[in-house]
Amino acid sequence: MTRRSRLSSAALAWRQFEASKGPSIALAVIVLLLVAVTASAPRALTLLYSAELTHEVGGLPSTTRDLRGETACPPITGDGASDLDPELAAIYGAMDGQLSHLRASLPQPLRSLVGEPRYLSTSGRATATDPAPARDAPLGQLVLAADPRVADSVRVVEGAAPAPFTGAFFDFKTGEHTTEAAQVMLSTTSAKRMDWQVGETRSIRFDNAFEFPVLLSGTFEAADPDSDYWKLNPSILDPLVFDDGNSTPIITGTGYLDPRSVAILTDYNIAHHTAIWLPFDVEGMTIDQAVVVSQQLRKLANTGTTIGAQSAQHCIATLTLHSEATPVIDRVVARVSSTNAVLALATAGPLGASLAVLALGARLITQRRKAGLALAAARGASGRQLRGIGAIEGLVIGVPAAMLGVAASVLIPAPFDPVSLLIPALVTLTPAVLLAGTSPGRRLVASRTDLGGPTGWRYRWILEVVVVALAALSVFLLLQRGLTVPDGSAAGDPLLAAAPVLLALATCVLVLRVYPLVLSALTQAMRRRRGLTGFLGSIRSVREPAAGLAPILALVVGVSVATFSVIMFATLNSGVDAAGNARVGADLQLTGTSFTDAQRREIAALDGVRTVAAIDDDGSVPLRNDKVRESVRLIVVDFAALRQLRPELPAGLDTKKNGAIPVVVSGDLAVAWASSKELTIAAAPLSVVASADPTTGLVADSGWVMVDKAFSSEIAAVDFRPRLLLVGLDPGASASTVVTGATSIGGSGTTSRTPADEIAEIRDTPTVTGLQVALLIATLLVGLLCAIAVILTSVVNAPARERLLALIETLGMSARQARSLATWELAPIAAVSLVAGLVLGLALPFIVLGSVDLRPFTTGAAQPAIDIPVLAILAVAVGFAVVVAAAVAIAVAFARRVNPAQTLRMGE
Repeated sequence: MTRRSRLSSAALAWRQFEASKGPSIALAVIVLLLVAVTASAPRALTLLYSAELTHEVGGLPSTTRDLRGETACPPITGDGASDLDPELAAIYGAMDGQLSHLRASLPQPLRSLVGEPRYLSTSGRATATDPAPARDAPLGQLVLAADPRVADSVRVVEGAAPAPFTGAFFDFKTGEHTTEAAQVMLSTTSAKRMDWQVGETRSIRFDNAFEFPVLLSGTFEAADPDSDYWKLNPSILDPLVFDDGNSTPIITGTGYLDPRSVAILTDYNIAHHTAIWLPFDVEGMTIDQAVVVSQQLRKLANTGTTIGAQSAQHCIATLTLHSEATPVIDRVVARVSSTNAVLALATAGPLGASLAVLALGARLITQRRKAGLALAAARGASGRQLRGIGAIEGLVIGVPAAMLGVAASVLIPAPFDPVSLLIPALVTLTPAVLLAGTSPGRRLVASRTDLGGPTGWRYRWILEVVVVALAALSVFLLLQRGLTVPDGSAAGDPLLAAAPVLLALATCVLVLRVYPLVLSALTQAMRRRRGLTGFLGSIRSVREPAAGLAPILALVVGVSVATFSVIMFATLNSGVDAAGNARVGADLQLTGTSFTDAQRREIAALDGVRTVAAIDDDGSVPLRNDKVRESVRLIVVDFAALRQLRPELPAGLDTKKNGAIPVVVSGDLAVAWASSKELTIAAAPLSVVASADPTTGLVADSGWVMVDKAFSSEIAAVDFRPRLLLVGLDPGASASTVVTGATSIGGSGTTSRTPADEIAEIRDTPTVTGLQVALLIATLLVGLLCAIAVILTSVVNAPARERLLALIETLGMSARQARSLATWELAPIAAVSLVAGLVLGLALPFIVLGSVDLRPFTTGAAQPAIDIPVLAILAVAVGFAVVVAAAVAIAVAFARRVNPAQTLRMGE
């Protein structure tokens, strides 16, 4: 290598780097970790939110998830685009074409999530008379069905598919009935339960008293039993069975007509309707799309589409499609919005600590480069050139490390979003900015900092006042705003994100102002004690403090974030526990088709059962006053038994008050109808005596009225047939044993649920699990950053410490005293920062959680109360104390290796 090449700018820069490359490598590693985390976090959140959508919306049964609607028009005659064969297209083409056009007209991204439409025409129930019934045979009912694509869904087991009906049941000219029978096919299960043999003819009669013969041409099974088709139409494979234990059972089967025979439903004025559904699949939907899809689904449900076919009756109807996935999507979006708010709180701290660590690293590099920079300045380099050298070195450190960090984030399989690289880009440029800012320019003359007198920037107090004022303003705005219901925005709340950092900076200002006063008092105390170590260590900490803003910020942020995280853990857990218990409503919840009086008595007699409260949902009823009518859900309960589980309910709910029926209503109805004087259902006057939260274990929806079973006959058109039982257990009783006995009594359709089941289900949701992992990662990350900050502080102050130790060791101080003096360098400020961080961490939940809605996580009706886990907070304090102690031990280890002769020779 020539002399010119050895003296080139690049060669000199490389030689300077090699002379002290440790700090630069350390800074590059920190940038690599920070970029990897900040670049991976948005991609990981994308996967997390997609998993939440799949878990919540995709987990819905197709009966509630798919877009569904009904029309009274049968799909008869008319032209339209269809993939059916010509004969069927002549009948169903109009319906096919209209539904295909409807799907094609849906806006994106909804259209890409919706499958091809299906439809099924069915009649009302007709009595099917067996010509030779057995003595104990059940009563039979038949529903006629027509589906142009039925051949794709069934497999004929016995007999044959039904033939088209080409005749007439009734001759309108002569008034005579014909004997030609319509042919149907039943599922094997329905035919067996109805005791209907293939080839047997039965007479069916509809409500309009019209009667005609029906021949069972064959039986079938599902071609794919797991198909959503059968989930949407379950009564076709398995007949409906009504058996209240008091009368003859009624078996209702559904029989397929030949698709070309659908005109039977209209030609003979048979009550019928056509069910239409479009499969809805959320696979691949992002959270940003979910917000739009929810709006599109709601608009679709509120906007009718003209659909129908020209016929003799000229049947044109308005079709509205709705999906029960809409409120679930809204709930997921709200949960994501709350997740973003909590993550903004949890990640703002680590980002602030990261900045402090990067500042310490830049300060260390500048310190190691000080001699070279002084030489360059002596040879004519300007301050701008010296700062430019720092900026270039920062880019050389940051850019390659950032590229590796971004490359690591690509391993997460998520769509790329350029906006997600904004924070990694800022992290990449931070070393360059810090090195340029910490470069002393041409002011490289060494100065003493331990001789007392005012030090530091003269306008420091102005900056401190601004920081404290901004922190106070952020707290004021948060407290004034109160609880903010999530709006579904994917972006975090800037005020929530800024408040913890501003509060941490304000705490640091307080520590930096109060710490010297406390240390001065400690110095006076040490002055009166024997021994040099305590007094020398305290006076040196006052005159030449080892810690500046950066390590204090790292420690305060680290401890406060960890404290906040454990409080958040505890608050979420207690909120989930409370919500799980409220949603179930008792020690055990049993659901079945219906529970007879005898079954309820048997369940109540099981070992371990304390009480059984029966609940029946009678559907929608009109609630009226003198001017307004609103549909509400009517819940019929046994209040006498329910009060044993819910003592907060008032007594006397089974007795009329001044001729009015006492009722309990949901909280929203209590507010909306508070001024109403006369409320009625089915002309029966009501008296509202209490209200309850939307989630009570009885019904999770809003808009309901609860009445005692004694008055159900006055309000409802059906008898009391409870489908839900709330079971209170004796202390120590086994819920699984009671469930086994209750299932045996209630039958195979009986399902059970306990608070533990509900709590486990809530905690297993992806966002709750992901939030817990994120809080844990944030805690570990700030712990690591605190350790690095303390170690870097020790290394930065090593030269001054070594000069002092070298001097006092030559004066006779022992090695043990020297190590104690090194401990004084960091221990006091670490202890003060630890206390300040704990205080801030305890205050943060009360300041910021009032603006974060945690109900989407807990699924509870009320915001969970803040839970302070004392033992966990003590563990955090001990953990950070151990981290600081380890860093101090490293400083002590450095103090042991001081060479007095060499250090004094190189000193000032």
